[in-house]
Amino acid sequence: MARIPIIITVFLGAASFSLFADTVREAPFVPRDAESAAQGGSRVAVARGYGALFSNPAGFARGEASLTPVSISVWMLARPRRIPALLDLLRRRDGDAPGKTDLPAAQFESDGFGLGAALGIGYAGGGLGIGFQAGFDGFFSGASFPDDLTGELLSEFSLVVGYAFTFQLSGARLLLGADVRPLVRVHSLFDGDSTAALIHRFFGTSTSRDDLDPWENTWALNGSGIAVDAGLILSSGPFSLGLAARDIFDTRLRYSWNSLDAVGSSLLRGGLPPMVVPPGDADYLVPMSLSLGLAVEPDLGGLSRLLEPRLHGEVRDAFGALDPPGPAVPFSRRLRLGAELGLFRLVRLRAGLDGGLPAFGAGLELPTLQINCAVFRTRTGPDRREVPGVSLELALRF
Repeated sequence: MARIPIIITVFLGAASFSLFADTVREAPFVPRDAESAAQGGSRVAVARGYGALFSNPAGFARGEASLTPVSISVWMLARPRRIPALLDLLRRRDGDAPGKTDLPAAQFESDGFGLGAALGIGYAGGGLGIGFQAGFDGFFSGASFPDDLTGELLSEFSLVVGYAFTFQLSGARLLLGADVRPLVRVHSLFDGDSTAALIHRFFGTSTSRDDLDPWENTWALNGSGIAVDAGLILSSGPFSLGLAARDIFDTRLRYSWNSLDAVGSSLLRGGLPPMVVPPGDADYLVPMSLSLGLAVEPDLGGLSRLLEPRLHGEVRDAFGALDPPGPAVPFSRRLRLGAELGLFRLVRLRAGLDGGLPAFGAGLELPTLQINCAVFRTRTGPDRREVPGVSLELALRF
């Protein structure tokens, strides 16, 4: 318990952004799903179907109704050429074998290493949107592998229920939507000891903390909140204007302070651990953010069965509510650009820019199965470093 004051001090200083002495801002959980990641993260003006559940609720009234019984997304932040070997190392856990230490050391010490996944189910159509998503996203880096690394892990479970209305205007159509999003969140920082123990647990690499349980020795903020989102999409011909407000009025998080072991055990039993007030007596919130997007989706008439082009872009978090402390974030880093070309209503080719960082990918749409993949670059970690990554999604959709 003597480590708790030190841990919470680091937590408040490094994992969150302070508004006032007793208010701490947290970043929203944004899954790196392959369809969006391949298009630079732009989605506000083109939201529809399952993707509208986590971007713009106005999209609940757009397009045909869509049921997604299951969507599984996984992503890894690492250099693409290293990913097969890193996956093999995670599977075998033989990090002490000859030649096996050099690869993760090069990745953790240069770009850092991230891993995440999201599992979801949802329905969107006729104005109604309802869905559930469980996901986690972690990132670790440091000067020396394996004993001088630190990291952060964010997990979130959210239920989305919303509705969108359609209004026919002169020469245009206006969609207005809103949703309520109850959520449970677990946010933890791993110090050097816990990260070393985690490296040993998952990579099989010998460290100075092989006998340490990373879950018992890592403390986490855990609790719940209720978010409210709203959005609109104004369409005229091939053009669309999208506006999305996420976490309206700020999403207050009622946090407890427990070990990850206690949190995990409680979640498996369907609840959260006993309430322990976090040290520091701070208020935690996810700030409201506003994004504005434009899209053009030309109708090629008889050729539309062969070619379906789409261009779109958005200014994410236009007023900088989610910016970290420090120098002002350039406008170019708020800009997301995306493009998609559908071929024979079967294959999707995608490309984009996420704050100036390139991304590309593809999708295969079978009658009930969709497969999406992406290769991209992103900014993450406490220093917002540029890191390459890949993402894969498998989904059943009807």
